[in-house]
Amino acid sequence: MASKFINFHTHFADSAADVLAIQNIHQNDRDKFFPENFEFCSVGLHPWFLEKNRVADDFFWLENALKKPNVVAVGEAGLDKMIDVDFDFQIEIFRRQVEISERLQKPMILHCVRAHEVLVKLKKEIRPTQNWIFHGFEKHPNTAKMCLDAGCFLSFGAAIFREKSHAADSLAATPTGRFFLETDDKSLKIKVVYARAAEIRGVNLEDLKIEIERSFGDLSTF
Repeated sequence: MASKFINFHTHFADSAADVLAIQNIHQNDRDKFFPENFEFCSVGLHPWFLEKNRVADDFFWLENALKKPNVVAVGEAGLDKMIDVDFDFQIEIFRRQVEISERLQKPMILHCVRAHEVLVKLKKEIRPTQNWIFHGFEKHPNTAKMCLDAGCFLSFGAAIFREKSHAADSLAATPTGRFFLETDDKSLKIKVVYARAAEIRGVNLEDLKIEIERSFGDLSTF
């Protein structure tokens, strides 16, 4: 069987036969998108849309959605220092999602803005059994190394196309088997991201597909 292009995190459906996409659904999308409509998806409480007066309803939705077999990960969940949502409240909600991730044995897809050190510290404190993946990674290789040394995975997207890109440098330095590729909320095709990633890493495109597909494996154990 030919290997597929795996779009690890996307906000757009992709029906191409050679693409396996993980559609993201956050709490503000729950009345528009339903897990059963996608082959694979992740669901999570995104820090941008956290509201204290609806936390109970959001967690009720999250718990029920995560019980569906095609929901393969919790997320986006994470921390963002560039928004007005109280940071301590963000951490509280994140911790609760980690608990659910551990209980249901589904990995975490992380949204992170200027909070990588905080999330790495939390991972060392909590010591989760499920894997954590920083999506849309675009930071310097030093930050990449910190996340990788903590046992996390990285997922790269549009940022690897920028000139003098920290993301491209980090992708080049990331060990085999420790990264994924994604389109996030961008309109570019995952095949284009793969082609750029293969160029950055100096590898054959088909070999890169096989490598990432092997890493993807069973999301509960990869």
